Order: sequence, then structure tokens, then C-alpha cells
Amino acid sequence: MAFTIRSQVYAQKVYGQFTQLLIKNGFPKGEFSRVCKRFPILVKTNGLMQTVAFFHSKASGSDDKKSEQSKAFEVFLEKLKEVLELPNASSTNTIHSYLSSTDCSSENYMLLTKKALDVGLWYKRYAEILITD
Repeated sequence: MAFTIRSQVYAQKVYGQFTQLLIKNGFPKGEFSRVCKRFPILVKTNGLMQTVAFFHSKASGSDDKKSEQSKAFEVFLEKLKEVLELPNASSTNTIHSYLSSTDCSSENYMLLTKKALDVGLWYKRYAEILITD
């Protein structure tokens, strides 16, 4: 009987996302790589909520003037939400809105921070390996 640990599940999900993103034409791979590499250290330094708020502010902008950087931040937050599988989160909610809501207790926040760090490390690893600047 084979068991899979949480880290293996995250690695598989993130790898699947990377392979899908890398085949897209016009996707800002260099910017996405920089975002992936920055995420874990920002979470450790500032906390999950502040990092997500920072990424959310960088991702927002007028739709007609979205830079490659803001697109990379937006895609990262979307993909992170998919991997984390937030409890009680609808498809329209963002990580930022979930963390700001009353649904996110302090226990959930601590658990999400741990999970986000684990997932973030996989994003960083794959960015270093699969994306060449």
C-alpha cells in the first residue's frame, strides 16, 4: 500500500501547473519565475496575509494596461489558491478575501501559512529548474 505525503501532493500539483503555464505563448515566464522565487521568503518575513495583500495589490491594475509583472502576480495567486484548496472558498473568492473574512480563524491562518510555505517552496524549486531566464 503506497502512501503519499502532503509534500508529494503539492509537488505533483505545482508541476502540473508549471507544465501547463510553460506551453502558453506570451506567458511572462521570467516575471513568473521571479514571483515564485520571492514568495516563500516574503511569507517567512512578513506573514501570509501581508504577502498575499502585497501580491494582490501588484496583480490589480487596469485590464488594458496589465503589465507582464501584474499578470505574473495574478496567475501566481490563482494557482496558489488552486493548490491550497481553501475551505469554504467559492471559485470567485481570492486568497486575499478569504484571509480577510471571518471564515479564517487563527488556527486556519496558521495552517494555511504552513501549507503556503510548503507550496511556495515547490514553486520556487520548479521555477529555478524549469524556467531559464
